[in-house]
Amino acid sequence: MTFPPASDAICFGASAPAAARKPVITQLTMTCGACPSQWEGRTSDGGSVFVHYRHGWLSISFKDADWEEIEELSYGETIGDSLDGVISHEDMMTRLRQIANVAL
Repeated sequence: MTFPPASDAICFGASAPAAARKPVITQLTMTCGACPSQWEGRTSDGGSVFVHYRHGWLSISFKDADWEEIEELSYGETIGDSLDGVISHEDMMTRLRQIANVAL
């Protein structure tokens, strides 16, 4: 797994997700366009994904079908300054595809 080059890029779990463990995102909807930019979606196994960008911090988190957070798949990265709350759909998708399979 290769994360984008950034000194603040972290995977919150014990290790970065292996390719076999990558969730498959089947639905993704923008729920807010700016301050924060955010998306919510579903995974192929009935779980959920939440993408949130505010104060220059992009976070991507996954929950299983029982709404329990899957910590080893959670990801965060500083990609802007502290006043930034807007990320383009294309930039978000580029980062999301590095930690999940996207089948939209």
